[in-house]
Amino acid sequence: MNNKKISVCLPFYNIEPYVSRCLDSVLDNTYRNLEIICVNDGSTDGTSALLHEYAKKDPRVIVIDNENGGVSFARQAAIDIATGDFLSFVDGDDWVHPQFFEILLTVQEKTGAEAVVCNYAACAEFAEPHEIEADKVPFQVADNLSLLNDWHARTHIWGRIYSRKLSPQTVVPRNINMGEDTAFNLSFLCSEQDTRVARVSEALYFYFQREDSIVHTVSHAGKLDVALFFVEQYAAIKETDKYGIVLHEILRNMLTYRYLMSFSGDQGSIRKTCRSIYAFCKRNWVSSFPVKEKMKYSILYYCPFVYRLFRIITDPTMLDWERIEKKRQQEKVER
Repeated sequence: MNNKKISVCLPFYNIEPYVSRCLDSVLDNTYRNLEIICVNDGSTDGTSALLHEYAKKDPRVIVIDNENGGVSFARQAAIDIATGDFLSFVDGDDWVHPQFFEILLTVQEKTGAEAVVCNYAACAEFAEPHEIEADKVPFQVADNLSLLNDWHARTHIWGRIYSRKLSPQTVVPRNINMGEDTAFNLSFLCSEQDTRVARVSEALYFYFQREDSIVHTVSHAGKLDVALFFVEQYAAIKETDKYGIVLHEILRNMLTYRYLMSFSGDQGSIRKTCRSIYAFCKRNWVSSFPVKEKMKYSILYYCPFVYRLFRIITDPTMLDWERIEKKRQQEKVER
């Protein structure tokens, strides 16, 4: 197992306080055959200097200093120079279990899987992880269609290892800054007709939740960018068994975009764009796309209030968001 190299791709942008926690967790992993590619995405704080300090201490650390281009371009810069048998992605403010790579690669050895995905824990602060018997960690094996139906597996790119043969040919555009993980992930997993995937139930990746993270600050229009990206890529995917997953993702992002923009912008233009995307999806619905799913999306599309109710029921904090958004739009008009 030790002859398999893992290229770990880490994007960093103005997160100096979290760099050491993240990098230490990777460097201290029990599996040592790592190529650790740190991409400084145009940081203006001390992130770059700190990364170069690590590179001087450990020859496994490689630092790329780029102009700010977004997380997708930072990841792509790492992929372009990666030499490992497997790729793994860790966000710069998160951290991993000390046996993260050992356990995932142990499962890969047992299953021959092209991708191994673990569970994750959302954390507000660091906690010392417990030791695990790597050879006894339970796992399941599935094809990537099953994986893509799993929300965590589909919408995140971190917390896993990918075989290099799954490297996507398509680069996610830099304008996608909300949902870029989903775009990137589907580009990976839709690159092969049939891919064996192993899923580990143990939480080995620690996702750090902070108020100033990009998920709290990006434009609502980012959801539209993701939908349009998949519309553009659909022709290359429709001949495989993943077309349904992609259609679902287009529709989800379009409906989310319409809801988030319901208090702002040119509503006529928004409706026109959404109508065009919905018509595209309907043209590509085929007999194997479940009738129940068609009915669900038809109701959510033609009855926006039903979608709004669905969002509020699943996440009551959306009422607070609506109140803040209405106030922001009113202040904008008054100015």
